[in-house]
Amino acid sequence: MLSKIDLPDDFTQRHALVALYALQQWECLGTPPNGPYAPRYFWNHVASFVSGLAHISRKTTLKHLHEQRCAGCGVSVDLTHTIGDHIVPLSAGGIEALHNLVLLCRRCNSSKGRKDFLQWWMDSERDPLVLDRRVLCLYARILWQSSPRVWYEGTCDPWRRMFLCARLCRLPSSQHVAALLGASIAACAQHAHAQMRLEKREARQETTHATERIGTM
Repeated sequence: MLSKIDLPDDFTQRHALVALYALQQWECLGTPPNGPYAPRYFWNHVASFVSGLAHISRKTTLKHLHEQRCAGCGVSVDLTHTIGDHIVPLSAGGIEALHNLVLLCRRCNSSKGRKDFLQWWMDSERDPLVLDRRVLCLYARILWQSSPRVWYEGTCDPWRRMFLCARLCRLPSSQHVAALLGASIAACAQHAHAQMRLEKREARQETTHATERIGTM
């Protein structure tokens, strides 16, 4: 494993979500017979990271729930007596939907309370390396889809930064780390640019519609 990794000082919440998603996608690949993929893998998949984050995670959630294992401690969970915990709490703007659920036993559910899932994970001194990558996928997606823009642009929280740095140490080389972080920043820039173009187009359409309404009065 790699030694200690530091993130850029200006690494935002948005950057961190893309990096977490890209990292779990890498972990999903496994290791090919000829060795790990080259660092350019991350640059080649910039667009797919953003589109993947926008995907609703119903299938991933169902697979996670089907195993009937607590995401926190791994104990068997009886689905008839346990309700999945919200990844983003309803009190924090989370939605009541299947893809916002993670399976926790009663003890872990009570321990987590209203904390962010990764904040609870790090506060509980759990090993970042053992968290199921599917849960990480669910976490990154629901935060990407439900968080306000002002939160996206804020500096990455310390505990999310710590989790990501620890997980990045499993990559094959420092070149892979640099590529993943660079691709994450590039993906966010492309997404922000696309959003800006969409907002301008919608504004023009609204202006056109308003002009047409005035013309018919």
